[in-house]
Amino acid sequence: DEIITMHELTTATREHYKRYKPQTPQSEFQTEDQAEKHKEILMLARQTLEGLIERNLLMQEAKREMKNPKNLDKFMEQADRVWREEQVLPMVSRAAVDSEQQLREKLAEQGQSLDAMHQAFRQDFLAQSFLHAKLKDRIKVELPDLLKYYNEHVHDREFDRPAQITWRVLVVEVGK
Repeated sequence: DEIITMHELTTATREHYKRYKPQTPQSEFQTEDQAEKHKEILMLARQTLEGLIERNLLMQEAKREMKNPKNLDKFMEQADRVWREEQVLPMVSRAAVDSEQQLREKLAEQGQSLDAMHQAFRQDFLAQSFLHAKLKDRIKVELPDLLKYYNEHVHDREFDRPAQITWRVLVVEVGK
């Protein structure tokens, strides 16, 4: 009985496109083959739809296993707490606004909805937490496996991040 709307798919696809498409100067967009770009967007939309379907299936299974509605309510309260602390506060800071209401207005100007983002977060949180709870005993990654993965992907964009900390040493000489 779960429905994935076209609006939800379009919004999620747009977010994935922004997140995964490398920042390209505008002049390069103009020379890019439109047919290739269209194929890329369709492929991304298909992947996004598959992800949304998987999320909904995980949510349904989680709700089935949480027979007591009070457990689901407590879980959603936890998701809301994480949403406020780890998502909304950084968004307010990045958007350079003073309040959540100003963030809502700024997102509305961009055609986005904070409430829709919150709902998607809650669904993702439930699905990911359920999946983690089911698989945590089966997943065991050892250090050699981590090193192998890192060495195989060291040149991927995933690991290409600018330095976040700069170390500087200041030496001040003082008289004896």
